Parts: sequence; structure tokens; C-alpha cells
Amino acid sequence: MMKNLFLSIPSLLLLLFSNFYVSIAGPTFEKSDLINFTKQACIQPGIPINPTVNPVGQNSATFFWFPGNPEGSAVINYFWVIGTSQNVTFGNGVVQGYTSSTWMATNDLSPNTTYYLRVYAISSCNNVPTLYSTSPPFTTSGPSCIQPAAPVNVIGTGLGQNSASLDWSSGNPSGSPTVTYYWVVGTSSNVIYGYGVAQGTTASNWVGTNALSPNTTYYLRVYAISSCNNVPTLYSTSPPFTTSGPSCIQPAAPVNVIGTGLGQNSASLDWSAGSPSGSPAITYYWVVGTSSTVTYGYGVAQGTTASNWVGTNALSPNTTYYLRVYAISSCNNVPTLYSTATFYYFRPSCIQPAAPVNVIGTGLGQNSASLDWSAGSPSGSPAITYYWVVGTSSTVTYGYGVAQGTTASNWVGTNALSPNTTYYLRVYAISSCNNVPTLYSTSPPFTTSGPSCIQPAAPVNVIGTGLGQNSASLDWSSGSPSGSPAITYYWVVGTSSTVTFGYGVAQGTTASNWVGTNALSPNTTYYLRVYAISSCNNVPTLYSTSPPFTTSGPSCIQPAAPVNVIGTGLGQNSASLDWSAGSPSGSPAITYYWVVGTSSNVTYGYGVAQGTTASNWVGTNALSPNTTYYLRVYAISSCNNVPTLYSTSPPFTTSGPSCIQPAAPVNVIGTGLGQNSASLDWSAGSPSGSPAITYYWVVGTSSNVTFGYGVAQGTTASNWVGTNALSPNTTYYLRVYAISSCNNVPTLYSTSPPFTTSGPSCIQPAAPVNVIGTGLGQNSASLDWSSGNPAGSPTIIYYWVVGTSSTVTFGYGVDQGTTTSNWVGTNALSPNTTYYLRVYAISSCNNVPTLYSTSPPFTTSGPSCIQPAAPVNVIGTGLGQNSASLDWSSGSPSGSPAIIYYWVVGTSSTVTFGYGVDQVLRQVIG
Repeated sequence: MMKNLFLSIPSLLLLLFSNFYVSIAGPTFEKSDLINFTKQACIQPGIPINPTVNPVGQNSATFFWFPGNPEGSAVINYFWVIGTSQNVTFGNGVVQGYTSSTWMATNDLSPNTTYYLRVYAISSCNNVPTLYSTSPPFTTSGPSCIQPAAPVNVIGTGLGQNSASLDWSSGNPSGSPTVTYYWVVGTSSNVIYGYGVAQGTTASNWVGTNALSPNTTYYLRVYAISSCNNVPTLYSTSPPFTTSGPSCIQPAAPVNVIGTGLGQNSASLDWSAGSPSGSPAITYYWVVGTSSTVTYGYGVAQGTTASNWVGTNALSPNTTYYLRVYAISSCNNVPTLYSTATFYYFRPSCIQPAAPVNVIGTGLGQNSASLDWSAGSPSGSPAITYYWVVGTSSTVTYGYGVAQGTTASNWVGTNALSPNTTYYLRVYAISSCNNVPTLYSTSPPFTTSGPSCIQPAAPVNVIGTGLGQNSASLDWSSGSPSGSPAITYYWVVGTSSTVTFGYGVAQGTTASNWVGTNALSPNTTYYLRVYAISSCNNVPTLYSTSPPFTTSGPSCIQPAAPVNVIGTGLGQNSASLDWSAGSPSGSPAITYYWVVGTSSNVTYGYGVAQGTTASNWVGTNALSPNTTYYLRVYAISSCNNVPTLYSTSPPFTTSGPSCIQPAAPVNVIGTGLGQNSASLDWSAGSPSGSPAITYYWVVGTSSNVTFGYGVAQGTTASNWVGTNALSPNTTYYLRVYAISSCNNVPTLYSTSPPFTTSGPSCIQPAAPVNVIGTGLGQNSASLDWSSGNPAGSPTIIYYWVVGTSSTVTFGYGVDQGTTTSNWVGTNALSPNTTYYLRVYAISSCNNVPTLYSTSPPFTTSGPSCIQPAAPVNVIGTGLGQNSASLDWSSGSPSGSPAIIYYWVVGTSSTVTFGYGVDQVLRQVIG
């Protein structure tokens, strides 16, 4: 009769889904049987029920839940996570883990912080998770916390070109236990921390900074955060303050821009300062490129200088370049427009080579060849480089061959080839004067020499012979043919007849027909597999496989599952755990693995208490009060390490105090006491609950606001709290629920009628009127407007933008900014250009913008402009095989101030610039 076969838990799960061959040896027979293991039914667990948390001090909590309905099978793991959001997911919490029990504890939490516990379940039989189940919010204890009011008397005082004194006073209340001030300085009255030109944190009411720019208007903004709740106050903003600085003259664009080629690679680059030249310090940004619109950073050469000349030697021969220059003053960092010049280079005549001819590859041995060719006609000038490549394809290209390189001669040799292989040589030529490649020229095929190669047949007579508990002799014979010139045998031993090299319990290579191994396990059936490879082609034969062979091992009696498994609760935290050995008890040494959990399917490693013992009893004091548990035990023999099935006790329960669930709070009232504070009151429901009740309160602008998402919230054991974290003139709701410490199950929320804080009146401004832009020169304008009716309160900020469109919006103009006055000036405009000024207003009390108001168009001044007529007398005269004289006269009028002629030569009478066989942009000054 065949006995039950037990394996370790991972192997058991694998067997449940598979068919296996199992070899069984006994005193009177040896037989291989196909044992069919039938998949057990899989029950998907329901979502865990009533996740409940009991905070225990500033950093720790115990928590539990109940299995879903159905509980599921075969082994249920619960994945739990604790975080500050009720949507926290596993892997993103402040603490998390998994267990097969329904109880855990942690001491990794932060004081005075509200958390949520979330749990989902997965069955080992299908690994499909349930949805999350989420606990009510719970809060750890912590020191008393007073929320600071926003800072007051915020003042920034410029102390020079780069520094300022930044001062403020604490609000009322100042807050506790430790208040940190976050300050930021920026050019906008709405600048926020992290985006300023200077910022930092301090516990005092003053800082200094020296990170500012000269002659610039700034705002200081400050908010406060208490260390006890990390809730920021609103920002408080200073009046604008300005650093000192020298007067600033914006430079005009450079003039007289000239590039002069000095050779094949160098040039002199010259220009003059525009008028005005600008102050206090002018930097010229220059760039040289092959395009008349090349910009700084994208040229073939570029740099900065304070002088009116630089030289460069980074250019290429016979290439047309453009020099472009603009100027920036250190006082405002506003660039001028580019000024552009054209210059040329000349180099010797260039003869394009023809493709190489007489291309021959000659194999000289197993690895080497002589590679020869002749120059085409013409051979080309001034310097010719040949690019050669050898490959097994007649279309191989340079960079993808087995050998390749460049040379100025008509021959190279290579020794990078393989024996007995056919190759092609391909060559093309490039002249240094234009870098244009010829077509490839390809040799006839040529072949390297090599030894003859006989592919071996698969090995035969493959036999593995067990020599003891750990060793075996592994033998085989060469197939027919045996192969040449050198044969390597790859052998592998494994427990499967399809094991492959690299995945066995023992493996290696050899040139002989035998190896031995001592890396095997006792009393185990193995297979030997062998294949052969010849060194001449590296092609493996098929595997040859031995009959199964078995190592020897000691006698082993598998224990039966334990019986009489009983757990007995001895108090609120302890129990006596007892069982008896099954029949047979097993040999030679039996270890019992025991686990206690709240599920009758709890497994070792996932219980609230567990361990191993050689006896039939243990005690534990790691249990929770008033909780039902199960004891589960299995046995393992040291001779085969195969576990029995679990044996499970009837449920047993620890003792614990009685628990009264509170009703939802009643008489919930919020009363506004000023612009930022309110009194929050409620009464206990009936019954009030026991033994200790905690109230969770939250204030928000919605009647559905939940704890963790309010503008103010907290926990208390009393029926009243106060808050000063509210905003002026705002309607709020107070919501409260209660939790008893004995079961941590929350009541429903109770919600107050709406209540409103007081606040100053807010007058929305009308759109600005009388919007006028007045050009003051080529680059500047005066921008003026008047307040609308009403002007608005308490503080109005005007957003202005200048652009070439009457619908330009803030952020997309050629210049823009904010101001509290009715005028600004700009010097960022272009000459002889029509612009529009657009302005809208925002009140600090509601941050709602008005519509834009738009000025009539206004125009900056600039030199007069005469449109040129089309050129006349356009004549092209051929001067030889490759050259021509191209002539034309100015039309009437010739135009001003500077005329650029675009010319193009092509084979069509409709050829356009950019598509000709030659073209250039030539500027005529004057």
C-alpha cells in the first residue's frame, strides 16, 4: 500500500497543480508511478471587516480586523498599511507589513498625528487581492499644541545694492511649542517659498540677506508653522522695498560688424559700440556660424568680451560664415538685438576622386589577407583617404565589418579574419577638400584557409552510477562519428530527465568519457545528460540522457500529523498550548512547528505567536485580551525535512474587560469668534460609551468634510475645543465622531449647522480705464492707466503686458510686470514697431481678476524706411566649366537704410532661395 507523500509548503503548492513522476524504493520492490495531484477548490476571501486601531502613546498602536465573508482558502495573507491618508496604499505608508493573523502592533508612528489603517486579503490559491478595508482615523498622543497666527509687521529694508534687513513680529497667538518662520523674498507680492531670489527658515523675528540685485524692488513674505501640527499660517507680505544701485543706460545694438577671413581656419571679428554705448559695464556676446540667423550657443565659434574685437581659429576652410553680436549691460541684463556681418574663406582648388578600381582581396592563411586597390580616375586632390571594410556580405558597409580602417595608400593587410570563411573587400575614397565620399567598389569573393571539420554525433552509452549518499560515477562513449579536431563534452546531473546545462545540481566540461561527482544528496534519483561540441564549428549535438540512478541514504520514518491539539486561555494575554504525537511518531528526531492566530487557517510565520519545540507543550503570553485564537501544529523529521499536514485546535478565548460602544455625539455647534477663531462644542450621545472615549473633530467648508481633510481638526476627551486656524468671512461646518478605547470602532459623524467667521469687507475693482501707451524713443515707452470705478479694496495690483497684438496676454508679451501704481515705464521694445498695452486689476481680498483693458496702438520711433524696388539688369555670364559672373543693378528706388540681396542660381527659371546649386546672402551697407 502506498503511503501519503508530504513535501515542504512551497513544493506542496506546486504539486497541487502538477503531474510528477515519483520513484519509490522499498525492501521488496522498486517502482515508478505517475501520481496525479488534484487541484483543491479555491475560495476567494472577502474584504477584511472592521479594521480597528488602538493608539498606545505617542508612537505605538495595536490594531486588528476580522476575516471577510467568506474567509477564503487555502492560506490567507493580510497586507496592512498605516498612513496619514485614507487612500494610502501598500508600499507607500509610514509602516506596513503582512500576516496570516488578524492582529498586529507597531511603534513606528509619530506623536500627535492622525493615521488610517488599510487592509486587504490575498489567498495563496490564486494570489488575487481583495479591495482595501479602511479604519476610521486614529490619532497618537502628543504635547499640547497652539496654532500660531500669521506674522505681523512684516517689513523689508534695503541696506545697499545687494542686502536687506527682513523683520516681522509674531502673530497673536504666537503658537507653541516651537514655531518656525518660513521667509521668502521675490520681485512679486505673490512670491511663494521655494521660488524666491532669497529664502530660508528661522526661529527668530529677523534675518538678513545679501543675495539681492541692485536697484530692484522686492517683497518679503513670511508664514509660521508650529512643530506640533505642521500646519502653515497664511502668508504675511511686506510693502515693497528697493535696493540701491547705480544709474543704468541700456546699450544700443553694436554697429560696423565685420568678419575678415585670415586663412583657412581663422578670422578677425570686429564691431563698434552702438549709440548709446550703455553703462555701467557692457559685455558683448559674439557668435560665428554658417547661417545669418545663428544664435549664441549654437555657433561653430562664440564667446564674450568687453572689447570690440576678438579673433578665432576654429573655422573650416572655404566656408562662408556670419558674425553676429549683441550687447548686455551689467545693470539690467537686457540684451540688444543681434547685429550681423558676412565674410568668406578661400582654399585651394578641389578635385573629387573617382571610386577606387581593381579592388582585390587575397587570403593568406586561416586569419589574414592582403587587401589591394588602385586609385580611380581622377585620383582626386588635395589629400585622399580610403575607407576599407571586409565582411561576409558583398554589401557590407564601413563600421559593420569584421575588419575595417582608413589609409592613404592602396594596400592594407588584416589578420582579424576567421578560418575557412568567404569574405568581400569594399573600398570608397574621400577628399579632404570636400569630405564627399565616392561610391563603394567591391572585390570578388575571397576565402581564408582552414582545417577540415567533422561534426560529432551525440554521445552514447550514457550511464550514471550512484556510489554512496553523495557521489556517483558518470560515464558515456563517443558517438559515431566521434568528430574532429577537438571534442568537448558538456555534462549535467539533475533530478529531471530534461535538465539542461547550467541548471543542474552538478555539471561541467571534459575531453574524456568519464567524470565523478560528490555534490549529490542522499536517497535521491538523478539523471545524467551529455552533449558534444567540436572546436571547429562550435555546433552542439543533441543531449543524450542516462536511465535514472539513485544515491543511497539512511532509514527514515515519516511522522503522522499531531493529535489532541488544544489551546487553553489562562488570562488576558497567555495560554497553554498542548498536543500529542501522531502514529507513527516518526524518526530519527521530530520537531514540532506551532503557531497561534485568530484564523483557523493561520500558517507558521504569520501568527501572533509561534515557535518550534521537541516537546508536546509550550506556553505563550503574547496574546490580546478578549480575543478568540486557534493553535495549529505540524511535525518534521530531521531525516527528510518533509512536513506533515497542520493539526488545528478548537477555538479558545482570552479574558478581557467589558466594552460599551458610544452613540454618535449630539448638540454639535460651531460658533465664530472673530476672523480666524471659533468655539467648537458638542455633547456625548446616549450611551456615552466606555471605558475611555475619544472625540475626533474636523472643521471644513463642506458639510461632508472628513477627518484628515479639514482646515482644522484634532482629537480630545472633552466636549469642547477652540481653533484659530480659520479664514476671515468664511462659512464652515463642524463634524465630530466618537471612538471607545475598548474596541476602536467609530460612531457615525454628527454635523453642526453652518457657522461663519467675521472679516473685512471686500470691494472688487472694475477694469482699468484710460489705458495709454506712449512711445518715448526706439526702445522705450510710458505706460499709463487710471483705476476703474470702483477702484476696489483693500490692496489692488495691476498686471500689465505690452505686445504687438491687441489680444496679447500676461506672460506672453515682449515686456510685462505688476505694480500697485497707475504707471510703469519700459525700455525693452523694438524700434519702429507698433504695440498695445493691456492691463487688468486684482484685489488682495479675493484674487479675482478684472477683464483686460487695452490701449490704442502706439509706435516706437526708428530710422525711416524706403522699400526697395526689384533689382534690374540681372545678368549671369558663364566664365568656364564651374564659374560664372553674376551681376545686377539696384531698382528705383534703391531703398534704405540697409538693403540685402538674396541671389540663387539653379537649372530652373523658377528656382527659389535655398534650393539652388549656389546661393548666398550679401549685405550692402549704405
